[in-house]
Amino acid sequence: MITWKAHSGDVRGVEFSPDGKQLATYGMDDSSARMWNPVERKEVAAFQMSGTATPSLKPTVYCIAFSRCGAYFALGGWAPNENDMRVLVWELASEKLVAPLLRPVGVDDLAFTPGDPPGLLVVDGNRLNHFANALDPKENAKPVVYSRGPDRKTPKCSRVILSSDLRWVATNGRYKAVVWDAKTLKPKFVREHPRGPQNGPAAFDPACEVLAVAHGTKVDLWRFSDPNAKAVELAGHKLPVWAVGFLPDGQTVQTASSDGTIRLWDATTGSEKKRYDFGLGTVFCAAFAPDGLTCAAGGSDGKIVMWDVDA
Repeated sequence: MITWKAHSGDVRGVEFSPDGKQLATYGMDDSSARMWNPVERKEVAAFQMSGTATPSLKPTVYCIAFSRCGAYFALGGWAPNENDMRVLVWELASEKLVAPLLRPVGVDDLAFTPGDPPGLLVVDGNRLNHFANALDPKENAKPVVYSRGPDRKTPKCSRVILSSDLRWVATNGRYKAVVWDAKTLKPKFVREHPRGPQNGPAAFDPACEVLAVAHGTKVDLWRFSDPNAKAVELAGHKLPVWAVGFLPDGQTVQTASSDGTIRLWDATTGSEKKRYDFGLGTVFCAAFAPDGLTCAAGGSDGKIVMWDVDA
């Protein structure tokens, strides 16, 4: 296990690059995302949200993402003096800002889609927005907006992920999770769940057949293509779950919670297998390296902890 101080305040997001050689982080007290060499615990780059800070307001980062090819990095957030939500995209090798003016209505989470150039999915609390070209530098670049579910009601969404086989897109928000066809971006499966106090994360299993859906202190493992399958419930956290992911075998699920613990669960029975408490305070984020065997997490004390996961 290794630990280092990454931010002055809360660490709200962590994500490994596709090759596992870099770790991106952001915090609520910072106007930029930081890139680290996780082995040396050395900061190698910083990517700034646009806008000029004032004594009372400063730019804020809400979410980050690597492109699937590993060539690009995006962050979404708020630029106060521009009174606007922004999604900024950089080329990692040159650290050049290539798409500075993508403007969704709002931005809660984002994910790149594959392609040359890659696309970008952005959720804003109510809609799924798709920018076909994430590298388009034009200020007036407009996304296609997808806002209707099979029941003709708006599938509110605050999180978005793409399955590893590129077949599915999943969104999760208050009251329901939706699995969309990745090619057509038509919603295929909907699961309603109790209202949680936070924007619950979601994660596909390695076989892309089960979606882990967090709502409040619990996580449901939803076999979405089988309407008769009963969800496996992971229950035990005392405070909201902020991160969820599957280990490579698909039989173990990891969760991170405001209660300060990171837990491993049996995906078949829902029973708790192991618990970590690294003293991070409130744990807001956790992410697996591409090998699925190393994990990084961050919390309210501004530190990052990285360890080898032993299921």
